[in-house]
Amino acid sequence: MGNRAMAVFIACFFTVLAAYSIRYSYGTLMPEMLPDLDITKAQAGSIYASYFFAYTLFSPIIGRLADRYSIRLIISFFDGHHGLGTFLMQYGRPCSGRPAFFFGLSGWDAPRVGRP
Repeated sequence: MGNRAMAVFIACFFTVLAAYSIRYSYGTLMPEMLPDLDITKAQAGSIYASYFFAYTLFSPIIGRLADRYSIRLIISFFDGHHGLGTFLMQYGRPCSGRPAFFFGLSGWDAPRVGRP
């Protein structure tokens, strides 16, 4: 296997690893974060649901973009966007709705990983 093929394989592995760890880590860590953030289960659930709502809503749009343009371009552009939405969650107060918006921002570009 050449250097380029190995680099593509490593990039694909880390893209999938980051996408799935962002998707499932919040739900796994949520029970432990409730007392520290002083939020209810309903507020935490709305933050978590915003990711999957955005994921479902934007899946056809991201699929069309991937069909029209290069899948490499779509994956490259949205990798940074996916991490940015998750990073910005720390700047929102739980009662303000901003964490739900930022986690949804991270979720709307997640369908790029599920493409064959």
